[in-house]
Amino acid sequence: MIDDLVADYDELCAEQPPGRLPDAVDDIGFLIEELRVQTWAQTLGTAVTVSPKRIRKAMQEARVSQS
Repeated sequence: MIDDLVADYDELCAEQPPGRLPDAVDDIGFLIEELRVQTWAQTLGTAVTVSPKRIRKAMQEARVSQS
């Protein structure tokens, strides 16, 4: 699950122009890290509510906004 999200995120990053990633794309990386914490270190808690569905939606929105 997380590996698939990371692969999709890497692809999204590769689609971006050179330079700093757009904030929306950068935020997706943070969401993936939060999902890792939620999955493997639940006792730490997360700063935001996160799920694979939310991450995929954010990726879709980032792709639409760059069109």
